[in-house]
Amino acid sequence: MQELKLENEFRTNLIVWLLAIALVFTGYALLESKTENLLSAILVISVVKFILIAFYFMEVRHAHIFWKALGLCFAVVFSSGFLIFT
Repeated sequence: MQELKLENEFRTNLIVWLLAIALVFTGYALLESKTENLLSAILVISVVKFILIAFYFMEVRHAHIFWKALGLCFAVVFSSGFLIFT
């Protein structure tokens, strides 16, 4: 039973890690393509990566709801502030 749980956790972590790497390459491809609304796209990718890393590798998903909400609010406020002031 314990081995199955570890195997599922390993598989989940691997998928999240591969998704984060894919998002890094997507951001790089967007930067090289010089498309419009580049800043918005990069910020969305960055927020998604932040949430993936925080919830899966920093174990925020097992934390109190306050810390989950604080992390999500930080990501939204930071990216919104960046869009407003640039």
